[in-house]
Amino acid sequence: MVIVVVAGGTGGIGRTIVEELIQKGNHKVLILTRKATTIPGLESVTMLEANYADPVAITQLLQHHNVEVVISALALFTEESANARMHLIDAAIDSGTVTRFIPSEYGTLRKSHLDFTRVIFGWLLDHYGFPHCKSHMKPFKFALDFDNRMAAIPGDGEAHVTFLHSVDIAKYVVALLGEEGRWPETSAFASDRMTWNELITLAEDIMGEKWDVTYESLEQLEMGETTLFKQPEGSYHLPEEAARQMVAEWGIMAVKGVMDASGEGVRNDDFPDVQPITVEALILEAWENKG
Repeated sequence: MVIVVVAGGTGGIGRTIVEELIQKGNHKVLILTRKATTIPGLESVTMLEANYADPVAITQLLQHHNVEVVISALALFTEESANARMHLIDAAIDSGTVTRFIPSEYGTLRKSHLDFTRVIFGWLLDHYGFPHCKSHMKPFKFALDFDNRMAAIPGDGEAHVTFLHSVDIAKYVVALLGEEGRWPETSAFASDRMTWNELITLAEDIMGEKWDVTYESLEQLEMGETTLFKQPEGSYHLPEEAARQMVAEWGIMAVKGVMDASGEGVRNDDFPDVQPITVEALILEAWENKG
């Protein structure tokens, strides 16, 4: 049994990974968090308070608990969180107990002795299932607004995107822990690869009505001119301009193919026991008969 710590394991993808680890029962699971608290459903998991500004203290914490695998699910929205991520990597390298690391950033790890792989997937499918499908992610409307049958598509809609639900991300992460030998530097996973136009057609067919669709050119996106949908309750608390800029940056990524993880070589076939929910299945579950 391997001792695994999930940094940022109290919410979003981190919590989903913790739940999958508990369900499998193959490893001892710890959560690294800035403030220890009780999370419904995770009462049995030990919470370790971490001062991410102090890499020495984090190193000692990993050593004390003989942590062998670190999974980082830390958010990367601020300079503080970026520094926390780097301090966690440094602590893992210096610990002497950690041998494997699944990071959100891996430049420093290339120079270390740790075995690591960076999990990539494209775009989170969760965002198109809210509020009808379970997810620990915060809802955020990007490109498609299912509630109002509207779409603001990056570019001409012909760029390919790969999709994966957070529950399936967690399943692949846990499956990686059982893989023998050295991990590849990147592990890409996806349930589907399709264009935005294909996604719109699928949504219209399932919901039985035409959508109001607009297209935003790369030039518009680079100037920050993008549609910002009204966000649902529980979404990110961001100033309007900050949210608009974030959406524009995502749109640029989509147009330039950054949201298509298939170029890295999708590894689904290496883990046939994981059967990820498809885009069509999720839209059917969330939106069929809700037109």
